[in-house]
Amino acid sequence: MCSSDLLEERVLSASPEQLQAMLYEAAIRFAQLGRSRLEQRDLAGASDALGRADAVLQELLAGLRPEVDPTLCRSFGALYQFCVRKLEDARRTAEVEPINDALLILDHLRRTWLMVCEKLAESAEVAAGV
Repeated sequence: MCSSDLLEERVLSASPEQLQAMLYEAAIRFAQLGRSRLEQRDLAGASDALGRADAVLQELLAGLRPEVDPTLCRSFGALYQFCVRKLEDARRTAEVEPINDALLILDHLRRTWLMVCEKLAESAEVAAGV
């Protein structure tokens, strides 16, 4: 089984919570790759990696459900848009600092999401009497 088959299997079997975490991880991974390529002065490679990070952020934006919680969605949307702008700045200027700014936000979002998932799992165990 090749790596794309494994990834497809992981995605298809993941819970919505796991998919969200995977999106954060992918955005971080592509942004870090873009930063590394910029540091190596591989502008085409950096642009490609940052474009992939942007695509992940667009998926995160598309996944927001304002009908459920408009205020929360506005807040998350603003954070995602901030990261999109920073990645665009990095592509335009070939500077790594905007990527670092985006990575700070993305890492915080990922860590916070993982803590929420842990708390949900603990609550579910308590409710189930485990």
